Amino acid sequence: MPNSVGVEFDIWNNEQWRNDSDNNHVGINLNGKFKGPTASVEPSFQDGASWYAWIDYDGSQLEVRTNQKDERPSEALLTQSLNLQEILGDTEEAFVGFTASTGGAFANHDILSWTYQIK
Repeated sequence: MPNSVGVEFDIWNNEQWRNDSDNNHVGINLNGKFKGPTASVEPSFQDGASWYAWIDYDGSQLEVRTNQKDERPSEALLTQSLNLQEILGDTEEAFVGFTASTGGAFANHDILSWTYQIK
């Protein structure tokens, strides 16, 4: 998908054709390519608990944080320098979306709450 930034919460190791570090990680994907940075998460996303995530962008850097409590960690789990205007192109519109996939396996992914803030 050109002109896109994706943050993945991944529970399947696809190291043979992607940049997956393991079967429990967060990754940043640019322009539909799975070649961005990844970071392992502990404990496992598959432990049955609810997870919280914070995705912050300050105009030059994207940061991803995760926690099992509703407390934003001070340190980012994953950081990527990027220029959204260069990636998205010269447009005044952008879209936010969510997707989940398991192939032939099964997993349950629920978004319990979502907030977007411009600061």
